Amino acid sequence: MSDLTPGLNLAEIDPEGALNESIASGVSRSGFLRGLLALTAGAATVVAADQAFGAISRTGDSAILNPLLIIECMQAEFYRRAADSGQLPANYARLANEIAAIEAAHVAGLKNALGGAANDDPYLNFRGTTENPMRFIRTAVALEDLSTSTLAGVMDDFESEDNLTTVAAIYTAEARHSAGVRLAAGEHPAPSPVQKWESLPKVRKLLNETGFLTPKPTTVARQSPAFTG
Repeated sequence: MSDLTPGLNLAEIDPEGALNESIASGVSRSGFLRGLLALTAGAATVVAADQAFGAISRTGDSAILNPLLIIECMQAEFYRRAADSGQLPANYARLANEIAAIEAAHVAGLKNALGGAANDDPYLNFRGTTENPMRFIRTAVALEDLSTSTLAGVMDDFESEDNLTTVAAIYTAEARHSAGVRLAAGEHPAPSPVQKWESLPKVRKLLNETGFLTPKPTTVARQSPAFTG
């Protein structure tokens, strides 16, 4: 497949050829996320993703819902920043704005299901993917594929029927998002006859590779100003 957005040179944002290989092979999720690793990720981002997942000390449904919350927070913020960037063509900006509102509702639903067991929102750095049309749409495809694959992989693991109902409702919306962004990217909306799924350990690894999860910002204490009464 050729470049998805006229006027952009794929080689300029993908010097290692990872994205081109991903597009040609049809592997949009793991291939593209690995491509982002070559462009962005460092040791600190791996630590941040490990903390986001590894901080879950509880067992049961919260150990499933919190990783899903991380993914939904990432999607909601990704689309919000893209919609607000002012750098995308009108069709992409409209798509980002519409999906951002739905992803925010997913975040609220998962937080409601988790109650006091919800982890803090992750710290995110999308490293320019929200301002560049080509990288935006390719990242959107990868994130939506990852989300649907993750949701499909946990459906049999819930203890609470209410939690299963919540996640199933989110899954149906994410599947529509996946088809929609694929169409916007010029790809087949349903490349596989069945939904592939990913385990949570594999998802954790893939999120490490994006470089989007960053450590909590720190501040350096400086000497307080003299009291001036």
